[in-house]
Amino acid sequence: MAESLLSFVAERIIQTLGSLAVKQIGPLWGVKDELKSLTDTVSTIKDVLLDAEDKQAAGDRAVKHWLGRLEDVIYDADDLLDAVSTEALRREIMTRDKKAKKVRIFFSESNQLAFRFRMAREIKAIRKKLDAINADRLNFHFKVRHVETRVVNKERDNTHSLVRAETVIGREGDKKAVIDILLDSTVEDSVSILPIVGIGGLGKTTLAQFVFNDHQIQQHFELKMWGSHE
Repeated sequence: MAESLLSFVAERIIQTLGSLAVKQIGPLWGVKDELKSLTDTVSTIKDVLLDAEDKQAAGDRAVKHWLGRLEDVIYDADDLLDAVSTEALRREIMTRDKKAKKVRIFFSESNQLAFRFRMAREIKAIRKKLDAINADRLNFHFKVRHVETRVVNKERDNTHSLVRAETVIGREGDKKAVIDILLDSTVEDSVSILPIVGIGGLGKTTLAQFVFNDHQIQQHFELKMWGSHE
């Protein structure tokens, strides 16, 4: 049976939780144990998803309801961890320049402390919801059936910044929204990160290329660099 979208998202969550950036931010926010628990719980649930989805397809309403609950929380967890990863990357970039006064100010501001507190609270809330769903899993006696997903041990192809505008269809609105944010003169942060998130195949890289090559961006920024990484 082919991998399901839910399995794909669960695997992506596991990979994000296992990244060095997220592991480093866990102790700083006081959520190291919460993140470890999330990893274990999502891994356990992912192993029974194939059997659960087969039972749902066979008409088991109770399992369908369980999967519905799981889907809501899994997507919330995915969104939350995108935010965590983005903040971890922002922190890494800003702390590289030890001479930047704005960096020192940023990490001492109360709003940053409030942000960390809110994120830690949301991580704990997600963990509790997934723990409850995982506990209910035992009522169904699901069989463990491992599935290889496309994101496991798959090296991403290197990308470049070039893209032909005529090959990009229906992304003008998205491009304008991103450019408006990048050119916003009211933004005072010394380093800004704008994540483009979503499942594979939605055209995130293409949109980034489209923005990178826009004439407004070319004229506004003196220095630009394109990079790709795992």
